Amino acid sequence: MGDYSRNTFELTNIMHQLLSGVSVSDPQHYVGVRLQQARPILESDINEIDEIRKAETQTLLGSFIGNGVPSVNAGFEITASGSINNFTVTAGLILVDGIIVINESVTTYLAQKQKALVEALTQPAGSEDRIDLVYLDVWDEEIGAVGSNYDDDRLINQQVGIETARRIARQWVVRVEQGVQELPEEAQKPGHKYARLALMERSTSTDTIQDNMLIDQRKLGITLADNLKIPIYMRRGIESIDSQRFANMLNGLRTTLFTRLVDNSIPFKAMGPDNSSQQRNEALILMSMQALMHLCQLGENQALANSLDNEDALAFLGRLYTAQNDWLGIMSDIGNEDSIADTFINEYQPFLGNELSETGLLSAINVSLIHAVLAQEELNGWLSGSMGNNLPEGEVHAVYLAVTPYENLALSTAYDFTYEISANFSSPDGQNEEFEVIVNIDSAFGSFSVDQQTLVLSPPEESVIVTVTLVPSGGLATANLNVVAQASRNPINIRSSQAPIVLETGELPPVANFYFYTGPLSPISRVFSIPQNQIASASGRSVLFRLRNDSDSETRTYRVQAQIVPEVADASGWSPLVLTEVDDSPIILNADNDVDVFARIFANDPGNIPPIGTAGVIISSAELIDPVTEPQEPLTVTVPFVIINPTS
Repeated sequence: MGDYSRNTFELTNIMHQLLSGVSVSDPQHYVGVRLQQARPILESDINEIDEIRKAETQTLLGSFIGNGVPSVNAGFEITASGSINNFTVTAGLILVDGIIVINESVTTYLAQKQKALVEALTQPAGSEDRIDLVYLDVWDEEIGAVGSNYDDDRLINQQVGIETARRIARQWVVRVEQGVQELPEEAQKPGHKYARLALMERSTSTDTIQDNMLIDQRKLGITLADNLKIPIYMRRGIESIDSQRFANMLNGLRTTLFTRLVDNSIPFKAMGPDNSSQQRNEALILMSMQALMHLCQLGENQALANSLDNEDALAFLGRLYTAQNDWLGIMSDIGNEDSIADTFINEYQPFLGNELSETGLLSAINVSLIHAVLAQEELNGWLSGSMGNNLPEGEVHAVYLAVTPYENLALSTAYDFTYEISANFSSPDGQNEEFEVIVNIDSAFGSFSVDQQTLVLSPPEESVIVTVTLVPSGGLATANLNVVAQASRNPINIRSSQAPIVLETGELPPVANFYFYTGPLSPISRVFSIPQNQIASASGRSVLFRLRNDSDSETRTYRVQAQIVPEVADASGWSPLVLTEVDDSPIILNADNDVDVFARIFANDPGNIPPIGTAGVIISSAELIDPVTEPQEPLTVTVPFVIINPTS
């Protein structure tokens, strides 16, 4: 041993007791050492810093990650060597009770670095075969230039001619305990760590260890990143995908298919030369459809359990594409008597796409998760919309009302954001409809819960208050909180379009929404689509906003303005598009009342109409001007738009 004054880590620290099992009198939870000015510095202080660091790392790795070999690694795999009573030990890494062990090169049992510590292997004697345990023995050992078990004269500092600090070396040896499957307690030494590597089924018929005699006992693929599932989340602009929306998409496909099956609105007719063949083919078609619906339910459950990350979700959509394609293929092959399914298949297939198409689900999968989910939602919308008048029609809004407590957002504090979910809709036979509430916010900002994720609303109009409880965690300083409401049976066409609210830790949350866009948005891109011929007309195209006074008692006065901002660096000469600003005169609203506000977008030069694909944003703001107890910023709403093909 080196020359040390004392070991304060072993003397005082609870971590020494935890890792070694040796009791410490009055153990303390020391996690660091602070050197002081004008005080002597002993080697024990410096050594304790290293012991604490090593102990915390070992505890973290051993207790929270586990034992085994990381991904894409063959560390310490035991394989046949082809020689008598010997085997190969593969190079690589292994984690043993929080200790990282490295075998830098392929070796064998008899040629390993610590071969002097192992005993020769023997072939089973007599007539009975034998099972041996192959295991790894790991320990740390002090090394010096002289006077240690494994001297290293490179530790002598040639400038002073003596050994200064000693080193701690990680030692290991692969051992074999013959005739047992578990390591006996008497074979274990204090301070050593052990890991099972393999079982050997030794045969009396040969003294050569063969691969079919070896049973791997290592834990494989313990890399944390490969096994940690970060719930689905992706955002593009104001559009975001999370686990709830992914589950809703799959639920929408499954329930629509089931409803079509019950309504007998899936057009197929089983083919076959006789009645028995037709019945068999019909059963195959239904089984294929059932497999598709079962796949949807499986993915829905996995998403809601946060067992899918973005990569998993994209791979799942690949399976969903294949399942839908296979179902249509089976219908085409054995369920298309008298071409009854042609129209349905021919309309369905473009939504799926193929290797040659630039649109459809398959093409979207090759772009990103958010593109793929939007493509499947579009398919769901067609599939449900093509069922006739069985779907609800109308609109729904998710309006931010208030937050409690109204104070600067602090970490680990719960804030209740209340929203009014207001639906104005019609439904077949006047039946109630189910609406879903989807909350989107970056999980790095904080955690959230919602008191009502599913609402059952009655036509023609009903409103419900929903509370989203948010607890900032500090992982991200700023985030958008976006609450979306949509009809479960028609999520593409009845979906709220209100803008998210911006939150920042340490700052006050925004005041309640009193101004928001209520017009249509494209189901896929969530953009306001304007037919080219409409903006060329004298009346132009109206852009609808809604102004709300949520006060219970006071009349309020607002000023509203609007403008266009093109998506180009230089707006001059870009286009003759003009957005007429809403009347600049104040709008007076009685308590608990609202009013529609129209802006108009049009081309003021009929000879220079903006081309199809022209894009930009419409920005409108509303400002409370009376009564005002303190200065308030106008509430601004931004609506992306694009010019599309003319319509009749």
